[in-house]
Amino acid sequence: MCARREMPSLSAIPSKVASYIASSAVDNSAEGEPSPADHAPPAAAKPDPVQPEERALAIERLAKQAQNELANRQLLEHPAPFLMELSQQTRDSIPTILYARHDYVGRPAAGDSGRSTVTLNGKLLRVGDSAAPGLSVEAILADSVVLNYRGTAFRLRALNSWVNL
Repeated sequence: MCARREMPSLSAIPSKVASYIASSAVDNSAEGEPSPADHAPPAAAKPDPVQPEERALAIERLAKQAQNELANRQLLEHPAPFLMELSQQTRDSIPTILYARHDYVGRPAAGDSGRSTVTLNGKLLRVGDSAAPGLSVEAILADSVVLNYRGTAFRLRALNSWVNL
């Protein structure tokens, strides 16, 4: 009977020494001991050639793309620009708009145009109503409201407030 010796971990030994030990070690598997080959990682466990940093950047790009698609999904076409597309000077003149509620009723029947409502600055409004001095509701769309401030029409996405500091 041979004297047993403890095998050091293969990961702690340089690869050339580890391969020498693995090739010259006595096979103890018959005695219930694992052989050095049992300590080697399986061939399928090779590291992924993509670096973790590259994978993180790819995931981040996909997340941003998904956010952009969600933000722009189903936006109805309308000639009025969104508030953020206006010049800084124009935006600075528009008063704060707190957008609390958006109730859009599909295309209304003839003579029934006042069913859609929005709540802006604490007021329940329909098309034609005023939310603040010089600020009126021109249209209520499924995804936004078209407002007019002193002759400048613009859109504000549903439930997105504008705070002018």
